[in-house]
Amino acid sequence: MDYVIMTDSDSELDYAYAAGHGVLMLLMPYTHMGQEYAYRPSYDFDTEKFYGELRRGEVPTTACPNPHDFLTLWEPHLKQGKDIAYLALSSALSNTYENALMAREEALESYPGRTIRVVDTLRISMAMGLLVMIAASMREQGKSLAEVCDWVEKNRQRARAWFIVDDLHYLKRGGRLSGSAAFFGTILDVKPGLTIDDAGRLVPVEKIKGRKKAIRYMLEQMDKEAAGPGEGFVAICQADCYGDAKSVEEKIGQRGYADTVVNPVGPVVGSHVGPGTLGICYMKKGDSV
Repeated sequence: MDYVIMTDSDSELDYAYAAGHGVLMLLMPYTHMGQEYAYRPSYDFDTEKFYGELRRGEVPTTACPNPHDFLTLWEPHLKQGKDIAYLALSSALSNTYENALMAREEALESYPGRTIRVVDTLRISMAMGLLVMIAASMREQGKSLAEVCDWVEKNRQRARAWFIVDDLHYLKRGGRLSGSAAFFGTILDVKPGLTIDDAGRLVPVEKIKGRKKAIRYMLEQMDKEAAGPGEGFVAICQADCYGDAKSVEEKIGQRGYADTVVNPVGPVVGSHVGPGTLGICYMKKGDSV
């Protein structure tokens, strides 16, 4: 095909999977304990070490890629006469989408004959990753750049994500909870259920007492909404709670879902939701590709 699909590592799509399906991945930068890193999902990210340090108070800082970062990744392909489809993380959660639009304008000045589509997925983590997986599959089936991008824009809100957070203080630090709510939530063992709304924002939707009940709540939401077994992957995201993730995967398997994947929550998302966060991502019922 005469175009490439690109995403960024906040999709938390396995780096090897992306490379194997010809998906370019922009590595999201973060700084931790004075050292700069570029996040490659499931490749060189030590989940246990990172979240252990986070529990001890070593909080990373994150930054958006700048327009030059996009141009560096795009230019070799533009020189080869290829077009670009970039599936960006939610513009409600990051300025990455806006920076990609600026890079697009600059790139088209040098390559006016090329097409660059920048799509706001309104999603993050594996909800975004699932859209990228479907886009890559469509490309492999011979679909055009326009067909792929139009499908993502039409169906992005079908990519659903539910998360439970273990320690409310990480959300408090990010401004999503008051200090008193975080304190009493911790005392009372309240686990907030979070989702990504249609505008691409991470929002609290439920306060559940106890982790087991919170996990049951996520599974109930999936039972109500998911397209069903045989209709794509269900992704389980875990921030250093692999045992819980495997238990959830088993429960999902008992519902007839054969295609599941367990991926770590990376440092960019993880620094805001904290260790112990667990998520389920899937495609909501709707038209097939």
